Formats: sequence, C-alpha cells, structure tokens
Amino acid sequence: MARARSRWRLGAAALVVLVAGLAAWRAGLDAAGDALYAAMAVILVLVCAPRARGWVAGAAALGWCVLVELAQVTGWPAAAVDAVPVLHLVLGTTFAAGDLVSYAVGATLVVGLDAVTSARAGRQADADEHERPTRDAIRDARDPRPS
Repeated sequence: MARARSRWRLGAAALVVLVAGLAAWRAGLDAAGDALYAAMAVILVLVCAPRARGWVAGAAALGWCVLVELAQVTGWPAAAVDAVPVLHLVLGTTFAAGDLVSYAVGATLVVGLDAVTSARAGRQADADEHERPTRDAIRDARDPRPS
C-alpha cells in the first residue's frame, strides 16, 4: 500500500486544477480542459483514498472519464444538462473520440507526477528514519555515567 498523501495538499491541487480547467474551458481550449478534467478526477480519487496506489487512482479516474464520454452517445447527459445547465461542466453533451485521448493524457500526467513525488517522499522518509537516534543513544546521551 502507498503512503498516505496529505488531503490538504490534494485539495489545494484540486482547486488549482479546477481553476485551470475553467480557464481552459472559457478560452476554448477543449483538449486542455479535457486533460484537466481527467487530472481533477485522479486527484479526487486520491482525496477519497489517499493511500491508493497512483496507477489505481488513475485507472479509476480514467474509467470514470471514459464512462461519461461514452454516455454522451446515449443523449441522457444532454437531457440532464437541459434540466441543470451547470452539469455540462461534469457530463458534457456530445461524444468526441478525441476527448478520450485528452483524458488519457491528463490522467497519465497526474499519475506520473504522483509517482515522482511519492518516490521523493519515500526517499526522504527513509533518510529521516536513518537519522533518528535510537532509544539507547537517547538514553546514553541523557545519562552522564559511563557505560
């Protein structure tokens, strides 16, 4: 099992990705917006399960993105958006195969970034563990009498 990630940091990352995704959407950068949508999905999975392996979170998020995209073929997301317009940010309305590539890119980037940061955190934790004094060393340091 992976080390637990900080939910606060993940929440901050989710907020940054949300703002970037909305900016991309407003600017008409569809591929970037779709990649950021998938990135946000990965981060939200990690918020819910901070000890999950990155690739598992990425697979779950990518599965969600593909499911939402394929659902657009049925027309029910469009009907939901007609009823509640803000849902277009989550459900979309029209199927586009290119979106699937953008989702894969966004999820892969977050999983890769998570792998790099997790490896760095693991190395740091290992280094910290080696630097910690043992109980015997602490006791000997406190006790001025020779052993």
